[in-house]
Amino acid sequence: MCVESELNADWKAAGANAVLGGIAAADAICGSTLGYHFKGDDHGEARRLLDRACSPDRQPGNNLKRLTDEKAHFQYSSSRVTRDQTRQLVTALERLVGRMEQILAA
Repeated sequence: MCVESELNADWKAAGANAVLGGIAAADAICGSTLGYHFKGDDHGEARRLLDRACSPDRQPGNNLKRLTDEKAHFQYSSSRVTRDQTRQLVTALERLVGRMEQILAA
């Protein structure tokens, strides 16, 4: 992702993509473990479903919350973001994808 770029627009795009990637990873985890995924706009409900799919491990849900809490800021707001904010989202995505890979490999 473009986290190392010097352009704020690249950081914003990387963060927005991290959010979407995290939602997709959560869907894959839920689909694999529960047989379905959340199909709505309530990110809190999606997190609760992910928590159930990964129980007792709540870290994936925490990572999804971190990502979805920033969704509006990165995708819809015209405000600037920082490289550090983007790195935090990319890290949350990497952790969620890592958990997804473990589940899908099992």
